[in-house]
Amino acid sequence: MASHSVFRKWVAAVLVCLFCCPFVFADADSPSDKTRPGSISGRVVEAGTGKPVANAYVGVGDFGDAGGSNLERFEQQGLYAHTKTDAEGRFTLAQLALVEHPLIITHPDFIRHDQVVPLVKDAPSVEVQITLYPAGRIRALIVNAGGEPVHKPIVFRLEARDRHRFIPPGEQQHLSTFADSCWTTPAPAGEFAFTALKPGEYVVEAFKVSDDSTTYYGCAFGVTVRGGATTEARITPAGHRTSLRIT
Repeated sequence: MASHSVFRKWVAAVLVCLFCCPFVFADADSPSDKTRPGSISGRVVEAGTGKPVANAYVGVGDFGDAGGSNLERFEQQGLYAHTKTDAEGRFTLAQLALVEHPLIITHPDFIRHDQVVPLVKDAPSVEVQITLYPAGRIRALIVNAGGEPVHKPIVFRLEARDRHRFIPPGEQQHLSTFADSCWTTPAPAGEFAFTALKPGEYVVEAFKVSDDSTTYYGCAFGVTVRGGATTEARITPAGHRTSLRIT
């Protein structure tokens, strides 16, 4: 009988802990500094000069199209974090999980940098030195047959002639879903600037847009991009007309 009494008292004590002290058990599964002890810090500099690159985007997290509303959960798990470099090019990403992190650095004036940084129990904090190389730009604009700018809503399509893949402009910076080509949103003034491009040759196409149709305007082939320079791509009307009507 005594053993039954002891058992009943033990069960009662367990029930009290479960219902009156839920936080004791919740803490075991909730994210904390103890479960996210990792950090990545470092400095971003310019190739050739060694000058610091300020205001560069620095982030970890590679989720393709699974970003958006999921990012808060990924951040709580220590899988996603981002920041900007300071005036000295320095940055710190803290409270990271001990896993391999895809580190991403972007800046409009430089070529995107990607590398994997492993964080492990024996080395939870890692410091890196990142060197960025100057990127090129394309200023795309449409002109009439006489070479005068045309200020109409235009959608531009960019493609690298060597078919290398790149991040479309306007996408979330942490994503690494590279594309063979990219489309811009309608540019009201008839021009658009493509940034952070690798040196090489590109093709730029232009399409006029209206409320109910999209019409092919023209194309610029062999647009040469050089690091640290802006190339202007002036697109004249094509000799034929192709349109798509939305009904």
